Amino acid sequence: MSDTSDYSAEQLYERGKELYWREEFDLALEIFMDAIDQYHHPNSYYYVGIMHRKGEGTAKNYAKALKYYIKAVKKGVTAAVMPIAHIFYSGGFGVHQDYRKAMKVYLFADSIASEFYDSDISKAHYFIGTMHYNGYSTRIDYNSALMWFKSSANNGHMKAACGVAIIYLNGNDVPRQPKLGFKWLLKAAKGGITEAQEAMVYFYQMYNDPRDYKKLLYWFKKYADAPKKKTKFYRSFFEMQYMVGIIYKRGLDVPVDLNLALHWIKKSAAGGFESGKLELGLMCYFDGIFGPKQEVAGMEWLIELAIEGHTYAQTELGNRLCQDSSVFCNYELAMHLFKRAEKHNGNSIAQYGIGNMYKQGWGVVIDYDIAFKWFKKAAKQKNSKAQHALGRMYAEGKGILQNWKKAVYWYKTSVGTDDNPEAQYDLSQCYYQGQGVPENTSLGLKLLKKSAEQGNSKAQDRLRKMYDKGEFTETNSREELALLLKPAENDVNSDSLYTIGKMFHSGSIVRENFVLAFEYYARSAEKGNKGAIEGLKQLQLDESIASVNKGPDDIDFILSSLKIISNQNTAAQRKIDKAIFFRVENTRSAILLETEESPKFFHVENTKTTVINNKDEGTHFFHVKNAKPAIAKTRSRASLFSRITKVR
Repeated sequence: MSDTSDYSAEQLYERGKELYWREEFDLALEIFMDAIDQYHHPNSYYYVGIMHRKGEGTAKNYAKALKYYIKAVKKGVTAAVMPIAHIFYSGGFGVHQDYRKAMKVYLFADSIASEFYDSDISKAHYFIGTMHYNGYSTRIDYNSALMWFKSSANNGHMKAACGVAIIYLNGNDVPRQPKLGFKWLLKAAKGGITEAQEAMVYFYQMYNDPRDYKKLLYWFKKYADAPKKKTKFYRSFFEMQYMVGIIYKRGLDVPVDLNLALHWIKKSAAGGFESGKLELGLMCYFDGIFGPKQEVAGMEWLIELAIEGHTYAQTELGNRLCQDSSVFCNYELAMHLFKRAEKHNGNSIAQYGIGNMYKQGWGVVIDYDIAFKWFKKAAKQKNSKAQHALGRMYAEGKGILQNWKKAVYWYKTSVGTDDNPEAQYDLSQCYYQGQGVPENTSLGLKLLKKSAEQGNSKAQDRLRKMYDKGEFTETNSREELALLLKPAENDVNSDSLYTIGKMFHSGSIVRENFVLAFEYYARSAEKGNKGAIEGLKQLQLDESIASVNKGPDDIDFILSSLKIISNQNTAAQRKIDKAIFFRVENTRSAILLETEESPKFFHVENTKTTVINNKDEGTHFFHVKNAKPAIAKTRSRASLFSRITKVR
């Protein structure tokens, strides 16, 4: 021990404080102990208590900290009161948790509030409120909790503001007041409380009608950018990142942006969130985000995950096995996977999948009663596809009496769950036709637009037909076109691309333009859209293709505003100009075309140059070299998958 015999009590204390704030904890502790041993210095007891509580210059020990804090209080150091309460509240490091003692000390601190900073008293009020809310050392009393939380929040304690919000939102022993709850929640969220930011997401999903995805996205990002943390209110940190990605992928109140979608979903997957990892794989293998689509590799990847017991992989694989146009179609295995997933945890996607198989008669005899039962199970778990399916069954009168009011109810429920674009479309038609609801064309159009914004081809096609019938003015026709083009900006949806190609081909909404029609058909056909493939065939057979108007039209403004630039030096334009060759940029596969008048045209992967047969006097066709390897590739895929599906 250092020689401190010539120092007074205050000199020792001041010397100890100086060493403490210089973080020379070992020496500081020696000096404070000298002040205690020689003079029983009150504030030295307090500092020694701090050092034992924080483990500074000694091992962390709440029991010893409590001993020194209590001695400090007895000598008139009121600053030691609050730490004593905190130790009893949390427990640990040699002290048993004791809410009863914590409550007594916090209430004592409140009785001498003038001795403390406002921030200390607000913290005490927060903990008293928390104990009343949870029934710690007392009965649960939400009214008392609300009083203490409000007092704390009004003094700047943001976690207490979150507590006030929860009581108002839940209606705990007080009238449920969502608007007032939102006010307090917003205060806490802006104060940087991650739990409140997470709860803001919950509020916008559960209480906001219609759902405001721009604000939802704002709070998703706020929480997703916060430190890694799980909270009790709603969802995990990494699930928030996943949801941000999905909003950008679906284009919910924001332009579709696959780059941003990929950025957030990658972060979610890196954090271990299972749905994030699954979505990343789907975007890679089946959406072709990283390059050519790899469906065989993708199916193998899904099978591996399914065998490992990944429920969502089982349901995703089941859905893909139900695509009757695919070489991978296998209804028996699909049903096996759906039942396996449903048995594991009552998965609503699997329940919907089973119901859909019975409704469509995929691998089973059509049975609407069984389909309805499975849809109802999934709908109770807020599966929007199942909710929409129930609406369709009531509308169609399949297995049940036709009931448009119930159909509308389930359409609305589905839209309310996650803005299901198919439900939005069907509900819009109910409003247009006055089926199950009073006729309301304004609301019908609003829903139709929302569905079209998400790339629903039926909604986009309906808007196009409405324009053809003169149901839009010249002024808002540009708005409708921009609406149709939005999903195509990032090559998101083959149906959207096909609809736009058809629009330019037929001259609906805009002047006929075969160059742009070809561009959009080709982009859609590259994604496997059969309608687009047929559109390309018809476009090439059209004798008027040589008379395309090459000048700009009134659509250029809209295209440039959406950053979709019409390149007049495209493959289609060069064909029109009777060029011998054209280069296909970033092509994943050529397009399968077959007509009676022409040779057969085959898919050719990694094609760099396609030759146009320009010798014929009649209509010009695309002639693709090296077709045989492409046929072998298709056969090998079918053979490979027949082996894969043997794995159960």
